[in-house]
Amino acid sequence: MAATCEAAGTRLAINHSRRFSDRFQRLRALIRGGQLGDLLHVNVSAGAGGLGCIGTHYFDLVTWLADAAPLAVAGTIDMEPLPNVRGAEFHDPGGRGFVTYAKGVTASFQLSGRAPMMPLIQIVCTEGYVEIIGWAAPGGRIEAYARPASMRGEPKTRSIVPERIAFDPGPPLDLVDATRRCVEDLLGTHDENTVSSGIAAIDTVIAFHLSSARGGTAVGLPLADDDLAVDIPIT
Repeated sequence: MAATCEAAGTRLAINHSRRFSDRFQRLRALIRGGQLGDLLHVNVSAGAGGLGCIGTHYFDLVTWLADAAPLAVAGTIDMEPLPNVRGAEFHDPGGRGFVTYAKGVTASFQLSGRAPMMPLIQIVCTEGYVEIIGWAAPGGRIEAYARPASMRGEPKTRSIVPERIAFDPGPPLDLVDATRRCVEDLLGTHDENTVSSGIAAIDTVIAFHLSSARGGTAVGLPLADDDLAVDIPIT
């Protein structure tokens, strides 16, 4: 799609809506603000299955928050996935695994269909962490904690009670508004490289399938040659 659109002079955007959500844009600004230090690791537990349908959004979210491209995937897919709620003709299993990124960032993903959709994201940084619980629902919350500024010089081996950082997460995700912003991105209103990041997210989905078929061994990214010749179901 990217090559065809570029050749035709057609603008293309990938609607990974979380990067266009006010809530996650505020979170990204918090991470980049330095209060938490450098981003080290992200834990994502979303459940409900669907590496292609659901997982791709979380793969893009981590890439965007870390501002780092995925480098390798080691994981497994659900061998006996539950029936797809969209119909028997659809097949998009969930999975679990570990992804390494540029800049030394890592992430673990629990996207198995055996777990219910109760999104939990934990972001671990060098000076603090963020916990995101039920972020899409009106009652969801985002809480950030960090070592007190006066204790930043202490050795990392010292146990210190973190202080809560004042953070206004803003309104829940509005898919219509996020889609509007994605369309505006085509017009240059926003500065998001959704095409390359979209390809990276799809590469990650495929790599989960390849790694699982190879007994969990790591698959390097970006994909090339025979690794791009496989047929991966995405609903």
